[in-house]
Amino acid sequence: MIDPNGYSAHLIKVLVVSDAQDTRMLITMTFEKESGIVAQAAPLSGSTMAALLREHAPQLVVVAETETDQASVVESIERERPDVPALVIVPDGAFDLVQQCTLAGARAVLTDSFAGEQLIGAVRRILEREHWRRQLPTASDTRWPASVIAVHGGKGGVGATTIACNLAAALQRTTGRRVALVDGDVLSGATAVLLDLAPIRTVSDLVEEVHRGENGRPEPVRDVADLVPNLSKVDAETLRDVMVNHRSGVDVLLAPDQLQDAEALSGEHMQKAISALSEHYEIVVVDTSSNLTPITLAALDAADKIVVVMTPELVPLRNASRFLQLCGRLGFAQDKVELVINRADSKSDISPTVVQDLLRRP
Repeated sequence: MIDPNGYSAHLIKVLVVSDAQDTRMLITMTFEKESGIVAQAAPLSGSTMAALLREHAPQLVVVAETETDQASVVESIERERPDVPALVIVPDGAFDLVQQCTLAGARAVLTDSFAGEQLIGAVRRILEREHWRRQLPTASDTRWPASVIAVHGGKGGVGATTIACNLAAALQRTTGRRVALVDGDVLSGATAVLLDLAPIRTVSDLVEEVHRGENGRPEPVRDVADLVPNLSKVDAETLRDVMVNHRSGVDVLLAPDQLQDAEALSGEHMQKAISALSEHYEIVVVDTSSNLTPITLAALDAADKIVVVMTPELVPLRNASRFLQLCGRLGFAQDKVELVINRADSKSDISPTVVQDLLRRP
């Protein structure tokens, strides 16, 4: 049995936080069937997460059905007790909430149709990962050589950007290292929207601004085009001016907001930008375009590892096969490329085993 403080055969203290009494009872009853786990339950309404953490001193928190936004609850746990992992239970189909909670720092997210063994298994896996993470040297112990990871989609829409964003957040959380995320899809990158870094402006917003005597233009957003003039000498001050800090702890280099700025970028610019970031960050994750432009090829060439994302469908599979052939022609080592099947549990006749057989790669 794992205890996150001593990691020995002691009882695990779990706090179940929910403003729905039935939910609190259901979850605590699930834990009662498991020896070695002591579960306490409390509503969040009428209290604060900080107060609950002080009162119950849990080693893990389960968050379900709170009046307060669950991602905000996770953020408060991360802020007050970053050593206490959070598991969140969300409604079925709440995909946006799953992503928000993950980026806020949740160690795992289940839907409210979970089975008891799923909850228990998730708790055990979280604590095992926490134990492993605590064995890692901290950022002050030693400095990693920069690891550049390029995430490449076999075609648009396979989820490569979502995976890149969550990968960067997970790496920052589990390693404690400085992580940069680069939106390398300079013409149509969606990282800013996915991470909620760019405000969504409507026509009515612009009309209202005009009536107020404003120019109707949004404040300029910092992006990779702002880094280009300083590529010959990138220091910490330059990065502070250009990088956008996300609440997950990841610093983000956004794609240009203006089309003319994006069209002015070259593969050499991307290569130099990645090289400059590698001097200041220990991990750099690059979300590349599915189109093999000079900028994409520069990112792939600079990467230590390429993660190729596909879905179990014919077109992404065919594109992945062609991409592997291209990697061979470019001289990339076979172990530089990792294959990832997204939505592997979708209804498809093409199973992961079939994909492995067709591509002859694990």
